[in-house]
Amino acid sequence: MKYSILLILVFTLFTCNDSQPSNNTSTNQNLSKENFDWLLGDWKRSNDEEGKSTYEFWKKKSDNEYIGLGFTLQNQDTVFKENIRLVPIDGVWNLEVTGVNESPTLFVITQQTKNSFTCENEKNEFPKKIIYELDGKKLNAEISGGGPVIGFSFDKI
Repeated sequence: MKYSILLILVFTLFTCNDSQPSNNTSTNQNLSKENFDWLLGDWKRSNDEEGKSTYEFWKKKSDNEYIGLGFTLQNQDTVFKENIRLVPIDGVWNLEVTGVNESPTLFVITQQTKNSFTCENEKNEFPKKIIYELDGKKLNAEISGGGPVIGFSFDKI
């Protein structure tokens, strides 16, 4: 009898738990109704190191795929380049980065709003977390976890 009451109490606690977010942020249990169209365009970093120019170019390939290219120039030489994709995998949006490591690195989108998203990969050495946010006419990005916090501010070109 005691076990039956205990099971009923545990079951009641789990079924009454409100697991829905209470703010304007959607978690990535399913594909969000929000899209990433706010990311589209050609962007130039405005807070770059002296002598460097960093760019990101984003295009929409389909409703389920956005492709980007990020690179940094120094003295007309490419010193950094990465290919970026936003793509759903098994019903969950991911940011896929290639060109930095030998194999693609996936970051699962854990939060998304109308003009921002956060993605994470705790197994990655650095970064473990990436945030993109459109703030007016500026695109801001931040990488963190496993190293320094680095902020990027981009202007549309």
